[in-house]
Amino acid sequence: NFMYVYVRNAVYGEDLDVAFEQSITFEGGSYNLDRSAINWMITERFRNNKEMSYSTDEYDQMWYQQRGYAKYADIVNLFGWETYTSFYRQEHLDHEAGVPGDGLDDVDSRTLRWSMKAGVDLTSLIHFWGIFPVDPAELKKRLVQNNLLPSDEVRDLLLRYISLIPQSRDDFRAHYIEVHPDDPDDCRSQLFGCGWYKLLAKKWDESYHEKAEAAGLAIVEMYYGGEAPTGSPTATTESPTKG
Repeated sequence: NFMYVYVRNAVYGEDLDVAFEQSITFEGGSYNLDRSAINWMITERFRNNKEMSYSTDEYDQMWYQQRGYAKYADIVNLFGWETYTSFYRQEHLDHEAGVPGDGLDDVDSRTLRWSMKAGVDLTSLIHFWGIFPVDPAELKKRLVQNNLLPSDEVRDLLLRYISLIPQSRDDFRAHYIEVHPDDPDDCRSQLFGCGWYKLLAKKWDESYHEKAEAAGLAIVEMYYGGEAPTGSPTATTESPTKG
């Protein structure tokens, strides 16, 4: 689905957020990047500091859903398409050449390789989108060895996303209508899609907002603390996306 975004944005010059929103329709929902971030942050798993579910069943929160690949759109928005395309080009070349692994867990290795292409430490961004480091200390050691530091741009993006969490039931309802403007009655399940939204809309209040906000801010605190980040891209990336 994300290759659709590449073609529409990089080839045809369509706005990236529009291309992203149109890349898939899940249960009739309309998700641009901001709405995808909200869609993730309002979940129980996010509020309870748990990873995004990739269970491949009806509880799955990642497969064929914008929030599952929104991290790639964020990387492109911040660091350009060359970061994305060069990552997968190198993955292919390394596979064909039989290049041995780096000794890290697969999840941490992928985070390191993405960070090397972006030129900054992307751990906080990937963590925000529900994929946690397996061995944070060793991953951090490798990042430092490669002079990859946390990024101001990533921190600011995360803080902006956190500010979008609905504060009240009315705010939640407004978000729901943005996602499902037709407010359908024929929702298939309360586990996902419009049925899940309708159920949560009956419960959402300031306490839900506070818990989701605290979970998001905890991620920012974990990676940035009270110090301003000093990281800036050291890899060569192309200009910001068109549109």
